[in-house]
Amino acid sequence: MSEWIKVEERLPPMKQDVLFCGLMDGQRRIALGQMSHEKDTFWTNRFWVYHLIIPSRDVTHWMPLPEPPQ
Repeated sequence: MSEWIKVEERLPPMKQDVLFCGLMDGQRRIALGQMSHEKDTFWTNRFWVYHLIIPSRDVTHWMPLPEPPQ
């Protein structure tokens, strides 16, 4: 499995699903989502029924998704 990457070091490609770690609802969580861009950069959590928008300042790390099982 990949190692966590600090967002200060490198960002994932836009609109690519990744695992990311950040503050959601005031707690540190890991989520499946992607970095998006409109006026400001933000992350959207795609795991829940609705898209939760997380400001970039609240995301600290990300990693590519692992390969699916064979």
